[in-house]
Amino acid sequence: MSAEHLRGEDEHELFDFVVCRAVMSLPDLVKVVRKNISKMNNNALANGLICLKGGDIADEIRRFHNIVEVTEISSFFHEDWFTDKHVIYLPL
Repeated sequence: MSAEHLRGEDEHELFDFVVCRAVMSLPDLVKVVRKNISKMNNNALANGLICLKGGDIADEIRRFHNIVEVTEISSFFHEDWFTDKHVIYLPL
């Protein structure tokens, strides 16, 4: 098991998951990291992208509506800051 802290554009290895704080649209982020997702699944959860995003994400997840899972962080943390924050899991 290993972890790296790099820009997605600069990483060329394969991983089960890419975990990030998303600062670009989800479709653009998928374009950057898809090359880094291993095709061999070793976990109960399928390999893919796990990211933190805030705000209105409806347009960003529309393209992935049949496979994306969104968890509202406010279901775990009740401070106001977490009101519009989401954890997105997208199997790739």
